[in-house]
Amino acid sequence: MKNNRNPMAPDVAGSSRLHLLEILASNWQAEMRGFATYQAMAEREPDPQRQRALRLLATAEKHHAQLWAERIRALGESEPVYQG
Repeated sequence: MKNNRNPMAPDVAGSSRLHLLEILASNWQAEMRGFATYQAMAEREPDPQRQRALRLLATAEKHHAQLWAERIRALGESEPVYQG
């Protein structure tokens, strides 16, 4: 991750900052894993209503990941790369 710290970001330094970034990145990974899972399930689902519901869940997970990414960027780091 590169450092482009937002001046409006909370003042978190040292090991606390690294720990916070690890937690945020872990949360981002979990949301992206959920997104990928729901997307894969939707692609395989023959029932259109269930497929639509799964795609809505995938969209929600993607939105959650975007929220974590915003917090990471606010600390001056770039969005993580999905490890799934």
